Amino acid sequence: MKEWEDWISHGPDLEAAGFSNLKELFIVKCSKLVGRLLEHLPSLGRLVIKSCRRLLVSIPRLRRLCRLEIDGCKEIMVRSTMELSSLNSVVLSDVSSPAILEQFMRGLWQVKDLKIVGCKELTSLCQNGLQLLQNISSLDQLVIEHCPQLLSLAAEEEEEHQQQLLPCRLQYLELRDCNCLVKLPQALLNITSLRKIYITKCPNLISFPEVGLPGS
Repeated sequence: MKEWEDWISHGPDLEAAGFSNLKELFIVKCSKLVGRLLEHLPSLGRLVIKSCRRLLVSIPRLRRLCRLEIDGCKEIMVRSTMELSSLNSVVLSDVSSPAILEQFMRGLWQVKDLKIVGCKELTSLCQNGLQLLQNISSLDQLVIEHCPQLLSLAAEEEEEHQQQLLPCRLQYLELRDCNCLVKLPQALLNITSLRKIYITKCPNLISFPEVGLPGS
């Protein structure tokens, strides 16, 4: 559907009748698509949007949405974080800035699996007053991939003041293809639930926490 440019709406009543039972929606490689998603998708549980460079992703009221994947879109907007309280799996790829990430993830306290890919300006999870994971206390798995400017999970000047940089129930941490990553933070020692750390294609990693890794 490379020539698709806009949603065609036939009025709220017909829209509600037409999509009330839709459970999964994939929008892929619609390079000309602009505008916003349909409003009435009450049964939607999974939403995937990829390679829609002109699309402003404004997440509507999707109270049953459990899985969300957004890759290569113009911008992401959430009208109310309460409307995404059902999300438990999120993949965010090719996001333009850490500020957009931080704004999007506010209030996503039910997310268990989070994957961040290709955020080219991300240097740490805590920088310049932004704390990307401060409200996601339920996070079990965190994957950060292909973030070329990532130096550490916390900026050096911020790390001393962060007692809990990562969620306390985190079990799996994966860092992949982050060429500038040089160290892992001392905050890892505070996560007693951590079971697996997977690091690959991080050629400049030279430092683990001074006293080792968590005993678990």
